[in-house]
Amino acid sequence: MMLRATLAAGDALPRLPEMVALLLGCAAIAFACVKVGVAPILGFLLAGVLLGPFGLGVVEDDAMVAQLAEVGVVLLLFTIGIEFSLEKLAKISRLIFIAGAAQVIGTVAAVAAVLVVAGVGWRAAVFTGCLVSLSSTAIVLKLLAGERRTGSDEGQATLGVLIFQDLAVVAMVLVVPMLGAATSAGDSAAGGADGGAGGVPALLWALAKAGGIVAAVLLLARRIVPAVIERVARTCSAEVFLLTLVAVCFGLAWLTSLAGVSLALGAFLAGLLISESRFSHHAFGEVMPLQVLFSAVFFASVGMRLDPGFVWANPLAVVGCVLALVALKALVTAAGVRLAGGRWAVAGAAGLLTAQVGEFAFVLQATGAAAGLTPGGAAERGVNLFIAATVVSMLATPLLSAASRKLVGAAGSADRGPGSAETPAVRGSGGGGDRPRVVLAGYGERAESLLGLLRSSPLDVSVVTLDPGRASTLEAEAERELRPAGGGALVVHRGSNTRAEALLAAGAADAAAVIVADDTPEAAEAVRHAIEADPRLTPPRLFVPGGDDAAFRRELAAWVAGLHHVPAEPVDAGPGASAACTHAEMLRLPPLPGAARAGLVCPACVAAGEPWVHLRRCAACGAVGCCDASPNRHARAHARAAEHPIVEPVDAGEPGAGWVYCYEDDTQLLAERGG
Repeated sequence: MMLRATLAAGDALPRLPEMVALLLGCAAIAFACVKVGVAPILGFLLAGVLLGPFGLGVVEDDAMVAQLAEVGVVLLLFTIGIEFSLEKLAKISRLIFIAGAAQVIGTVAAVAAVLVVAGVGWRAAVFTGCLVSLSSTAIVLKLLAGERRTGSDEGQATLGVLIFQDLAVVAMVLVVPMLGAATSAGDSAAGGADGGAGGVPALLWALAKAGGIVAAVLLLARRIVPAVIERVARTCSAEVFLLTLVAVCFGLAWLTSLAGVSLALGAFLAGLLISESRFSHHAFGEVMPLQVLFSAVFFASVGMRLDPGFVWANPLAVVGCVLALVALKALVTAAGVRLAGGRWAVAGAAGLLTAQVGEFAFVLQATGAAAGLTPGGAAERGVNLFIAATVVSMLATPLLSAASRKLVGAAGSADRGPGSAETPAVRGSGGGGDRPRVVLAGYGERAESLLGLLRSSPLDVSVVTLDPGRASTLEAEAERELRPAGGGALVVHRGSNTRAEALLAAGAADAAAVIVADDTPEAAEAVRHAIEADPRLTPPRLFVPGGDDAAFRRELAAWVAGLHHVPAEPVDAGPGASAACTHAEMLRLPPLPGAARAGLVCPACVAAGEPWVHLRRCAACGAVGCCDASPNRHARAHARAAEHPIVEPVDAGEPGAGWVYCYEDDTQLLAERGG
C-alpha cells in the first residue's frame, strides 16, 4: 500500500503512475527473460503477477487495464491477419473445419465425461469443457510470429485450430446462458424440455444472423478497403496511413461485433482485408509498435488474475489440474490435426502449442457466472482453481512452444537421414533456390543505376520502396520477366526501408547482402540504423553508400564478381600453373561426379542448424564446407586449419564448369584432372 501511495503522490493524470509502473515492470522483467533466452511474453505475464492486486498491489484498476488489454488483443489479431491472406486462409480450410472442430468437440466431450463420472452435473460439466477447449490465440500467435513459424506446417495447423475456436466462442456465448437458465429452472423434465425447445431455434437463428452480417461486412469491405489503403499510401504520409489503418481495424472489428463475433476475430478479418493490398508489408510495420505496447498490457492483465496465495495453499490441485488439461488438450489437438492429414510431428507440435487455456475462457467464465454456472460446479473454489490453472498454463506456453520446436526439428532430422538430399534453407537464396538474393533498400536514382549491375549477375533482387510510380514500373518489369541473360528474378515490396518488418518481408534476414540505396546520406543512415538495431536483420554484407558514388559502385561490383569466385581471367592448372598458384600439388582428388553431389551437405552447418548458400569440396582431402557467401564460411576455415587451400564447387547450378579455386593465392584454376 505504501508503494501505491508513493506512486499516487504528485500532480499526475488519473492512473498514470499505475500505468508507468506496469510498463516499467513489463520492460524490466521482459528484458531479464530475453537475457536468459526466454520469450518476453513470459516477462509480461510475470509483471502482471508481481504488480497486480494479489502481488504488490501497485495496479488495482482492473477496468482500466482490461480496456487497454482488449485494445492489445485487437491489434495483435489485426497484425496476424495482415501476415496472412484470404488465399492462404482458404488453403487451411481443411485444418479449420476438421482439426479445429475435432479439437473443440473432443475436448468438451472428454472433460464433460470425466466430470460427470466424478459426480458433477452435466450442465456444469459441459460448461467446464467449453472453458478448457479454448486456447490462447494471442499468446500462441505472438510466439509463432516471434519465432517466424507462422508460415510453417505446425504454424498453419495451429492457426486453423485457433480460428475454429474463435468461431466456436460465438456459439458458446449463446449456449452457456441456456445451460444456466435450465439449471435455474431445475432439472425437471418440463423445465428441460422448455429450455431445449426454445434454445435450439434461437441458437440456429443467432448463428445464421452472425454469419450473414460477417459475410456482408467482408464482401463490402473487400471491395473498399484495399482501394482505400492504396489511395492513402500514395500520399506517402506515415501519419495519415497509420490513422487509416487503425480506423479500419477498429471499425471493422466493431461492425462484426454487432453480429456477436468477438472483437479479436473481427480484427483478424480486418487484417486479412489489408493483406489483399500491395502495401500490406508497410501496414504491418507501421502498426507493430502500437501492437507491442498494448499487447504487453494484455499479457500483464492475464498475470494480474493469478492469486499466488491460492497456488501456494493448493499446489497439488493446481499442478495436477494444469498437467491434466495440458496432456488432454495436446492429445486431442494432435488427433484432430492428424485426422485432417497432418504429419505426426506437426500434429504433436500443434497439440503442444494449443495445450493451454486461453483468454477468451475468462470472457466465457464471466458469462457462465452471470447464468449461475461455475467451473466444475465447485462454486468459488472452482473459479479460483480455474483462474490459477489457466494462468499457469499460459505461463508454461513458451516452454511448450520450445518443446514443439524440438519435436519438429527432431522429426525433420530423422526424415532427412545422413544421406538425404534435403538440406536446411539456403541462406541468401531467392526464388530460384540456387541463386543468392540481395535486398535493395530504397529505389531512387542511385538504386536505379545499381539495379542494372545486380540484374546482370546470377542474383535474385528484392527491392523495398514506397515510391508508387517507381514501384509500379518495377512490378510491370517483373511481371513481364524482363531480365538480362543469366540474371535472376526481381521482386518488389512496397514498404518503408526504415521499417524492419518491410525489410524482413523482402528477405533481408537471410539475404547474401543488403544494399542501402537512398539518395541522401541522412536517409541512408536511417536505414543503416534500422538494420543494425534489429537482431533479426543480420545480412553477411551491408553496403551503405558514402560520398563517392564511383567508389561505392566499384566496391559493389567487386563483391558481385567475387560472390561465386569466378574471376574474369582464370589461369590454366597445367604445368605452368605454379606461376600463378603455388599450391597446384594439392589437386589430389579426381573431379566430383555429378551423381555424388546430390547428397552432400555442410556437416558443421547441419550440426548447428545453420543454412548456407553454396558448398565447396576440398580438392586434397574431400572435406565439404560452405562458401564465403555463407555466414559461417566453413570451407575457408577448413582450408586454413588443414592447410588445404584448393576447393572445387559442389552445386551444379553455379556458373562456370571445371574450375577449382585457391583461397591462399586468390586464384581460379581451370583444372583438367583425370578420373
